[in-house]
Amino acid sequence: MFLAVNEASDIDKDKFSGIVGLGPASDVGRLPSFIEQIAGLGGAGGEAEMAPIFSIFLTNKDGTNGKITFGGYDVEKFAAPGKTEKDVFWASMAHAATYFWVMNMGEIGFSDGNKMQSLISKHMILDSGLTYALIPTEDFKILTTLLDSKYGVKCASSSKDKNTAQVNPSDCTCKDFNALPDLNMKVLADKEDKTGKVLSIPRELYIRDKGEGKCRLLLNPNDMQVGANYGDNYWIMGDQFMQKYYTIYDHANWRMGLVESKNTFATTQGEGEKGEVSILDKI
Repeated sequence: MFLAVNEASDIDKDKFSGIVGLGPASDVGRLPSFIEQIAGLGGAGGEAEMAPIFSIFLTNKDGTNGKITFGGYDVEKFAAPGKTEKDVFWASMAHAATYFWVMNMGEIGFSDGNKMQSLISKHMILDSGLTYALIPTEDFKILTTLLDSKYGVKCASSSKDKNTAQVNPSDCTCKDFNALPDLNMKVLADKEDKTGKVLSIPRELYIRDKGEGKCRLLLNPNDMQVGANYGDNYWIMGDQFMQKYYTIYDHANWRMGLVESKNTFATTQGEGEKGEVSILDKI
């Protein structure tokens, strides 16, 4: 999040700008994270005016604004029509101590029933700082093998990057882009949950149609170690995921909430209708 200060006590003659991290905890022991500081104060200004919770709505329509709300969330305004508070899926944080918003993750596959077998990752991070998504290299190999064998999507090899978050987009050829199914990802309420919630990602959010049989996979291999649990592997989902789901980050209860966003997509429209033009179309 980028922040500019227009009004402040004691330093009101200066104007500052910078980046404020929204992780649940800081990896710098002497400096709590922004949301930790709100929680420590018991609310903004030392009063219970602003609870340590925020929510993010990301638009998928070029030229319109998203919205970040501190102190609460608004399902009626940002969720899909007809969705209410009872439709929010609450997932406890996967770790007792972590620098990222991490959920327990179940199986992943496609809406036509084809599943990814033997995934090494059991956790999903939500990170609004990513345009694409990052997944472990071994899981990337399983995904691209399935895309090739079942849907005729052939992706070029992408270089393995262990040390940075550098995204190396994978250029592919698509036999029939319009025939690709949604990608289904199951998240769990906690590590004991056997049912979970299936989150469905339309094809235009996990693969980009570039025309003439060419496409670009928006899930990219990366083995950089992140978080407080060294050795864990994560699916790190970025902006394309948050265009489909309105997300809530509840520090006080150490949990995250997800509900379908009010955004519309071409693959989820009825016959003769057209979804919004996604900002991802410019990638």
